[in-house]
Parts: sequence; C-alpha cells; structure tokens
Amino acid sequence: MTSIKTIISPVYHKVRNILLFPSEFYGYYKNQKPSEVQRKFAKELSAFRPNHKNSFQDGVLLIQYLKDYEYTIKFAAAAKTYAEKNNLSVSFYNVSWTKWIGWSHKYESLFGRFFKSGNDIIHESFAGDIIFRNEDKFHDQAFIKKQLIKIKTGLFSREDVLKIEFEGILTGDLIYDTYLRYFSRPTIEDIDENIITIIEIALNIFYNFKKMLAHTKIKALFNSYTAYIEHGIPARICLEQGIKVYTFGSYSYLIQECTKDFPYHSINHSLFSPDKKISAENLELAKQTFTARFKGVIDEATRYMKVSAFSEKPINEDLKKKFGEGKRNVVIYTHDFYDSPHINRCLQFPDLYQFLKQTLDAIKDCKNTNFYVKTHPNSYGDSKERTIALVKSQGNSFFHVLDDSVSNL
Repeated sequence: MTSIKTIISPVYHKVRNILLFPSEFYGYYKNQKPSEVQRKFAKELSAFRPNHKNSFQDGVLLIQYLKDYEYTIKFAAAAKTYAEKNNLSVSFYNVSWTKWIGWSHKYESLFGRFFKSGNDIIHESFAGDIIFRNEDKFHDQAFIKKQLIKIKTGLFSREDVLKIEFEGILTGDLIYDTYLRYFSRPTIEDIDENIITIIEIALNIFYNFKKMLAHTKIKALFNSYTAYIEHGIPARICLEQGIKVYTFGSYSYLIQECTKDFPYHSINHSLFSPDKKISAENLELAKQTFTARFKGVIDEATRYMKVSAFSEKPINEDLKKKFGEGKRNVVIYTHDFYDSPHINRCLQFPDLYQFLKQTLDAIKDCKNTNFYVKTHPNSYGDSKERTIALVKSQGNSFFHVLDDSVSNL
C-alpha cells in the first residue's frame, strides 16, 4: 500500500520550490548583475574596440569569452591590433560545457535569457556577440548517437581512448585529459559511462563548431589554452581548415601560434636547435634564472607553483639515517595526475599515474636499493594521497614516500 509520505513528498517539494523561487533567483541575480567596478572596467576596455572606420568585410576574429580579467585585457588589446590590421570584426565563442554534466547553476539559463551579467558587459565593451557556445547540442542527435556507437565498439582500453579521431582529427588525448580532470580520476581503469559522456559532449562540440564555420567566415581564433575538449577541439578544427590559431596560455607574455603539427599552448620545444648560437649575455641570464630556482625563487616558468620545491628546510634526522643505511638511493619525482598530462604530445605512458605504477612494477625486484617517491609539491585534488596509496599498495619495504615538504635540494 502506498504510504501518505510517498504521495505528499513530491507535492511538498514542488510547492516549496515555487515559493522559494523568487528569493533564490533574486540572490543569483544580485551576484551576477554588473558591479560598479565591472562597469568602470568595461568603460576602460572600450578603448580596445576596433576602429570601425573600416568596413570589416574580410571576416571574423573569433576570441574566447573569458572569466579571467588578466586574460581579458590581453585578448582585448591583441584583438584590436589583429582585427584592425586584417580588417576583421570580433566575436566570441563560449567554452563552457559543464552544463552537460549538471555543474551549471539552475538559474543560469533563465538569467542569461533576460539579463546581462557583469562579464557580459565587460566583453561587449570591446567586441561583438557570442556566436558559438560549447554547451549547445548539435541539431542532428541521431547522427551523434550513430557516431558514438561506432566509437564505443572500438573501445576496450585506455590506449584506445587516446587513438580516437573525429573525421581524421585526433581528439582522444583531449577526451582522456578532460575525463581525468573533471571526474578526478588519476587514470582510466575501465571504459565507464563518464568516458562515454565526455565523448558524446566532444562530438556535439565538434560538429556544432564545424557547422558554425560552414556559414561564418572565421579567419583567426584566439584562445587561452588548447588543452581539454572545450579549447582543443575548436583549435584543431581551425588548424585543419587553415584558420590561424593563437593561444595565450603558455605561462608567458608571448602569443603562441599553433600549428597542425604542434596544436598545443606550450612553447614548441621541437623548434629549439642544439646548434643555435646563444650570446654570452643571454647564457649568463639563463644561468642566473635557472640557479635562482635552487634558492627558492619562483620565476615566470614556475609561477604556477604555490611554494618553491627548493626550500632551505633542513632534512629530518630520521630521513638522513635512512639514506645512510642504503647501499644505493634513488628518488622518483612524481607528477600531478590530473592537469592535462598530454599537453606536450603523447607520452611514453598512457598517463602520469601509469608512469608511476609501471615504473614501480618494473623496479620492485631491484636489490640493495632504497627507492624514495616524492609527491608533487603543487598537485591537484587528491594526487598526493593517491601517490602515497599506490606506493604503499606495492608492499615493498624498499619503497618509501618522501613528503612534498622535503626540499628537492
């Protein structure tokens, strides 16, 4: 027999939601509406609106809609220069996609339909509208499902994920990294439903973006990163179609031009030549910068670190003693497991968790050697805890964990 509670409960919650809606929505509205500071910022950024004396008939410069004010300033300044030089109008594309997995605020869509946020006001001050959104579904969902089924039939391992291509464009590394980061997984153990979800979202982004390019004359793309599906898929499609792609995310104040051979936002190391002649002055500057790291200095290349890994903190006496007992000591420096491990092309290992796991498996029978595993000092999420758990799961008395507070010195 159905209980009264079972009947009343859904009715109660529905009525409660209706009654709470005005106050909840008003709270969201207050947080999103433009502040006085944002309005002043938008007014200043309006100086970067391209000069409209030209007709701007040669196409569109598509730039990423941002939430980071430092990047916004960079994009606004660079967009004005590039658009005026190439006679282009400027429009935005929004990279957000987590609405697909239920991460957006429940009032976000309703607010966006009738109101403008502070961020909208800022972006509209120096460019046009948002003409593409990653969160939109492709119009032909039967086609998407068909493509998804075709991909699923060939997925049996993590290595298979890395090989995924959409119309000849590699997307597997982007899908792999997105799964690790957004679902907090250090590696792919099984082809689970979350991986399939990411592939489906990626397919929608891919075919929607291609559709937009078919009827919009995009001549160049500016974005902050080329990692993950939200950034990487539009960038790789543009590169495939001969559209210029510039990225601002290499932790430097350089604008990096991406290529089909190197579609990444990091500096293209493949262009460095060992035969290049470097001046004595530049060599000395490089030496000073590099050696300063060993004194605890965080420079431009390591500014993502919360604290330096090279502190002057003295070594624990017990640790000194343990080092002294071993005939041979080896330290393994571990990586963060989640933060786009495929940022610089494919790796020797499928991911950085597998790097550690397979390395430990390979050395477990080494004799007369103590192995010290050092956790990453700036790891994301539970990388540290998972590192420790993996080392302990080996049950090897010659494997030890060095805390990330132990100086690399």
